[in-house]
Amino acid sequence: MPITKKIAFFISCNILFISLAFSQNQIETLYSKLESNTSTNAKVKLLDSILEVGFNDMRLLQQTEKGQEILDFILTETKKINQTDSIISDLVLRANFLKGSLFMITQNYKEAIDSFNKIIIYSYANKEIICKSHNKIAKIYAKQEKFSLSIEHFIKAKKCGANSFSESYALACIGLGNIYNVHYDTYEAVNHFKEGINHMIIHKVTIPEYQIELKHGIAQTLINEGEIPFAIALLTVSHTVATHTNNILLTKVTAQDLIYTHSLQQNKQETDVYIEKLATLKKLSDTINVENFTRALSSFSDKNYEQAKIDIENIKDYDSKTRERILKLKQEIAFKSNDKNAIKTSLLNWVKFKDSIKTNFYKNFTDSLQVRNQKRAADELFFNSKTEQDLNESEIQSKKNTLLLTSISIIIILIICIILFFTLKKTKKQKEVIESLQKELHHRVKNNLSIIDTFIEVAKEEFADGKFSKKLTELQNRINSINEVHQQLYKNEDVTNLNLKKYIDTLSSNVANSFSNENISIEKSVQGKLNLHADKSFPVGLIINEFLTNSYKYAFGTNTGIVKIEINDKGNTYELALSDNGKGLPENFDIETTESFGLRIIKLLAEQLNGNFALTNNNGVALTIKFPK
Repeated sequence: MPITKKIAFFISCNILFISLAFSQNQIETLYSKLESNTSTNAKVKLLDSILEVGFNDMRLLQQTEKGQEILDFILTETKKINQTDSIISDLVLRANFLKGSLFMITQNYKEAIDSFNKIIIYSYANKEIICKSHNKIAKIYAKQEKFSLSIEHFIKAKKCGANSFSESYALACIGLGNIYNVHYDTYEAVNHFKEGINHMIIHKVTIPEYQIELKHGIAQTLINEGEIPFAIALLTVSHTVATHTNNILLTKVTAQDLIYTHSLQQNKQETDVYIEKLATLKKLSDTINVENFTRALSSFSDKNYEQAKIDIENIKDYDSKTRERILKLKQEIAFKSNDKNAIKTSLLNWVKFKDSIKTNFYKNFTDSLQVRNQKRAADELFFNSKTEQDLNESEIQSKKNTLLLTSISIIIILIICIILFFTLKKTKKQKEVIESLQKELHHRVKNNLSIIDTFIEVAKEEFADGKFSKKLTELQNRINSINEVHQQLYKNEDVTNLNLKKYIDTLSSNVANSFSNENISIEKSVQGKLNLHADKSFPVGLIINEFLTNSYKYAFGTNTGIVKIEINDKGNTYELALSDNGKGLPENFDIETTESFGLRIIKLLAEQLNGNFALTNNNGVALTIKFPK
């Protein structure tokens, strides 16, 4: 390391140590005054000062010998003070929150959850601290691998961001995205990271730490999908920002990921640069032990595959993430070495590991349901047994005769079914293969569109001019209207048709959220069981998206208004009716000569549907399209 960097490192460590020592002394001084003071007003001020110092830097209470004692004393003192409820309630909430946070640091998770639950139960006015408590509980459950409970609390934490910016909302998006990332659910992970980025953009808030974590999460998704060059680009940006903002933990984590991704690309020079940076950072903390794995990555980037194998064998006591990367590295070594047996083994191990992670994850969501089903089955068995004991002999014999006749009938039916089974087996197998391929295709397209959408979301941050952001949002809405088709078809048993009501609900919600105009409401009239073929759903979705976008942008200004969406089954045709009660089209408007991009798209899409296009301008704009099924 250059001498100037060593000097800078030494100075920064000393400054940090002095500042921590001063602040710890400050807390203990305030605590001493609190113990000796009898004035109620003075006590309230001292309590508030201690909590303020603790909230500014949690490490101070952690490293103060009397941290828990101080918080317990605060909670006791608040019960003695005769002050207005709001002042004391706020002190109690903050003390409980700090107490729970200290329990988290010391890994006393049961006591931590109890402290945060007290806040959730007894706090009514301070919504933000409730959401922060949900976030803390969610993180504890994630560490304990109780992912269904963790997801439940993260979702509750997001309620704080409904109408205004909330740090809890952003943190919950990061937490949810990370959970789905770890379990290889790309679609869900990308959506949550995108929501976090969008939340900060809408409310024009810049918090570097959250931006780093959101971009780092997207980079992890790209690594899972094998898009290593794109992942390196995002990781490099995240690492640079983390370094400039002196966020040591995120600097270290992004450095580790850059070593991993550059080594997979066999970028030896870049790998060594980040290994040197990580070695510098490790002097600040030894909590992450990656030396052997780092050596293995260095050997691989240097194309020394035998040494990389030896380094891998020396890795002990690694976590799930390191195991995943070891399996991936073994796979890359096998491919580069052209060892066919090793390629087969490494691929099987990788697929087995990935599938086990997904299976165990989604099993958590069904465990409680299975327990209820088992109990219901046991109750039913008990009831049937008791009923049979109560039957008299003649009834039992009658049942046996009936059962015999039923069995003979079933045998005959089975013989017929077997004959039909062998007749239809070949056709059914072909159909299953085709449907499986179609589902996989929809899944791949869906994931790719989500990644494109996320890149657009990230790109919005680069433009100060709101016009660019609005245009990019409109582009995202068009992508989402296409993506929703693939999302539904991937989840449906029927891979050729999708439910129109569900599709239109999602489309209208996406457009409404992107404009955030509470003065405009959307009324929908769509039959619940109305289905549309996939080929026609793309243009229908885009038409609805363009009409809604135009209405939100031009129809109402600052006035209130209603946009209506209606689809009716007319036998051999569908009728799509879209209207708003806004200011309408300008005089002498001509659809053939208009420069409106949205209306030209609508006209072209109507022609693609082989439909009849009718646009009227009476008390707003009304568009009717009739197209064959």
